[in-house]
Amino acid sequence: MAGYRRAYSINEDNLILELIVKGKLYYQTRGTILWKDLAQGGFFCQDRTWMSLQNRFEKKILPDITNPRYTLSSEEKQKICKAWKQTADNFNPDTDFSSDEDSLDCPITTTKEYL
Repeated sequence: MAGYRRAYSINEDNLILELIVKGKLYYQTRGTILWKDLAQGGFFCQDRTWMSLQNRFEKKILPDITNPRYTLSSEEKQKICKAWKQTADNFNPDTDFSSDEDSLDCPITTTKEYL
């Protein structure tokens, strides 16, 4: 069946998050190298392209990062949120994110909003 795309499972979402955390790749999520490496690394079925993985992370996982179905600790989720904020196109290196440490209330913005 041409054009059919298999839905992502919660296990695949958790695998994406776990690979980011285990590799300490928090600050590489906005680029393409991480996603290309994951797609080619044999972690996912061949029907998952690097663009599909990246889009899933940005559009579905990040906005719902506090979902209890994601198996990461609150601290790990916070590290992902913090890195995402800090690597935004309009990142100000003088911004203090230290007050965000205890909170998972991190509004996630995708790169689409900066276009």
